[in-house]
Amino acid sequence: QFSWRNGSQLLGSGNAYSNGPYYSDADVFVVLSDGCTRPNDTARVRIRVRPALILSGAADALCFETGTTLRLRPRGGISTAYRYRWFENGQELAVNDSVLAITPSRLGVYTAVLEDACSEASDTVRISVSPKPRFNTGPYSDTSCAPYNLTLQPASVTADAYNFSAFAGSQIWPVGTARTFAAGQYRILLVASDALACADTQVLDLLVHPRPDAAFSWTPGLPDLDNPLVRFQPTEIRSGTQYAWALDGRAFSSLQNPEYLFADTGFYRVRLRVQNVEGCADTSEQTLRVEANYRLFLPNSFTPNGDGLNDVYMPYAKGIISMRFTIYNRWGQLLFEGDDKNGWDGRYRGQVVPEGVYVVTVSLKNRFGYRVFEKGEVSLLR
Repeated sequence: QFSWRNGSQLLGSGNAYSNGPYYSDADVFVVLSDGCTRPNDTARVRIRVRPALILSGAADALCFETGTTLRLRPRGGISTAYRYRWFENGQELAVNDSVLAITPSRLGVYTAVLEDACSEASDTVRISVSPKPRFNTGPYSDTSCAPYNLTLQPASVTADAYNFSAFAGSQIWPVGTARTFAAGQYRILLVASDALACADTQVLDLLVHPRPDAAFSWTPGLPDLDNPLVRFQPTEIRSGTQYAWALDGRAFSSLQNPEYLFADTGFYRVRLRVQNVEGCADTSEQTLRVEANYRLFLPNSFTPNGDGLNDVYMPYAKGIISMRFTIYNRWGQLLFEGDDKNGWDGRYRGQVVPEGVYVVTVSLKNRFGYRVFEKGEVSLLR
């Protein structure tokens, strides 16, 4: 009769014994007795338990430039019987090795399983991998003119999605929002990161040139027909600047300080476009007014005696649109009303008026539509 014991504890009887599981080494004793022979015979059975399979990787997550090697660290079990199974995003690979060289094009997950043909349980390790983010910065100009408005619109060139951040100096610049840069040099850091926090940075160097100022003035400040020659001058003068002057939409000079002779009164649109040596340009437009500066001459005498010389009295005006004049005697009686085409012949209702001094009033409209009134006297001589 066989009995199986662990010290004083009876584990079972019979010529076969099954028990477990065992997680560490153990001794089991089997006692043989026949109920007669003394002493009984005893044998010790040593149960040796191998360490459980343990599999780990060099890292749980990896970021790399173009490719990398995954290395496993197995322990336990029967090392001479290790068998490795690799899976890429759930798809098994034909590889049985503790080392796997990879060049994935996007973020992925690799799973390794360790078996030894003995242990009841295998062990698994999961390694997330990601190539360095690859992206383009979106459209921008590294050389521009102030003010330069830039909106960064970077985009991934892989199937992976990235989080983007931009830094201009010490300031964080939200990607997708516009920022205005004055003249100067700037360095922008554009950072892309993925779900594993793998990141890459692109550097954007900006050179923003100053934009010229197209403001200008002219002399004389109030030109008129007596002073029709006008000289123009830009407010800002820099070496290498190109000038383009236009009057009412027509170019008239490329000089820095051109002159223009106005032949008539009115309002004129003057435009200046300037461009500096960096290619930055500015344009401004102003309205210039040439005054009529009318002239009126009131003759102080006339001789309506029919000799064909100085027989008709008429004021003479220049720079006007229209004119009317009236003649009064010394008692204020209206004798005549005329205009720039009809003068006074020295008569009132067809009758010759006597010699004497008469009052003249003139009402005229200048080229800008303003009414002007003048008054004088004329001597009628026969």
